[in-house]
Amino acid sequence: ASATQPTYGGGDSDGCAFRLNANLTTLEWSTFIGASGEDSGYGIQLNSAGEMYVTGGTTSPDLNISASAHLSSHSGFIDGYVVRYNSTGSALLSSTFIGTSEYDQAYFVQLDVNEDVYVVGQTTGSYPVTASCYNNPNSGQFIQKYSPNLSTSLWSTVIGTGSGQVDFSPSAFLVN
Repeated sequence: ASATQPTYGGGDSDGCAFRLNANLTTLEWSTFIGASGEDSGYGIQLNSAGEMYVTGGTTSPDLNISASAHLSSHSGFIDGYVVRYNSTGSALLSSTFIGTSEYDQAYFVQLDVNEDVYVVGQTTGSYPVTASCYNNPNSGQFIQKYSPNLSTSLWSTVIGTGSGQVDFSPSAFLVN
């Protein structure tokens, strides 16, 4: 199958995503995720249609982001991102930047039973907190919930000690 981004995007690094067959013997499709800056990919989740969500971090203001994205412009320094590919990897269906003007890095993506999208990561910026949402003000980790097409933020919050610093590196994330 043809890749959404068949060539290296530039910069020092690109992320990548790929799908193998059930026996792990055949590469079904693969794609780079990147542009002119440094790009990484950390978390992957499939929805019920086999579409793949990938999340990571980027310094690339020219990363392939949807016009309908919740955040269509790079906010500065390092931003998180989420991209959604069709089940064959031949099309980027939707994407969004995640972040503030400071350091933001997205590590894991999960879906709930309605296929809403949750992302967890780190931030040193003033991350937006939805009114009446549980939070620890001035904390260095975020949780963001999006609509399945990544065009709408449903809510966001920060968690941690409130020290103004990143308190931990997420190593797991599940949505129940």
